[in-house]
Amino acid sequence: MKPLLRDPMALLGLALLTPLLLGAALGPLMADAALETHLEARLLAPSAQHWFGTDALGRDVLARTLAGAASTLGLAFLVALLAAPLGLLLGAVAGTLGSWAETILMNVTDIALAVPRLILALALAAALGPGLLNAAIAVALTAWPPYVRQARAETLSARKADFIAAARLCGASELRIALVHIAPLGLSSMLVRLSLDLAGIVLAAAGLGFLGLGAQPPAPEWGAMVAAGRTHLVDAPWIAGFPGLAIVMAGLGFSLLGDALRDMLDPRQERC
Repeated sequence: MKPLLRDPMALLGLALLTPLLLGAALGPLMADAALETHLEARLLAPSAQHWFGTDALGRDVLARTLAGAASTLGLAFLVALLAAPLGLLLGAVAGTLGSWAETILMNVTDIALAVPRLILALALAAALGPGLLNAAIAVALTAWPPYVRQARAETLSARKADFIAAARLCGASELRIALVHIAPLGLSSMLVRLSLDLAGIVLAAAGLGFLGLGAQPPAPEWGAMVAAGRTHLVDAPWIAGFPGLAIVMAGLGFSLLGDALRDMLDPRQERC
């Protein structure tokens, strides 16, 4: 942890993510304020009363941005919890079992990698129907293939190690070896890749919300807020500007933090 805190890029990433994570934690407390409409106060510019201004229905943009953090970041973390462990386990199983199981799993993975992730996520979200949970499932179903390939590569390099041979001599099955002995070896690299992928996951989640396939109105969500503010970019740019800034901060923060974690956890990195 100390090397991470000495990295200026990691500190910048944490500085960008901290207010967003705090906003996500406070989001449920702001849920009622985010939905309150005051038509007499519509399209007010940022002021001491409304720090981020108000939207076309007089709703406080700050409250909606904080409440939207819970939706967008919650969706991103849900995708991470679904996709990364699934990819790690499938990759470990494929690399350990080999033979036809590896062939089938890797062919399915290659097919999934051949389709652009966002296009596939849009198709799945449209098929499942609009909604935050359906959007998370759609993005998760497109995010697992890179983890499978990475876990398989690490498994192939580890399955001939002495401790794996010892486990086989003790009677451990190939499936147990894959899940208990080999899969944990990929946790650090999975964490690095996940922190880097979270930036893309946030953008994909916001993209689905922008197209109306994520959280449904009047629930606040960054992508949906940007879409709602498109018609007021000239007279009220703050409506789309502040949730758009939150999306940029989240993407940049996760990218910087992922780079720092890669440098810290990769033993092949040279250090001064």
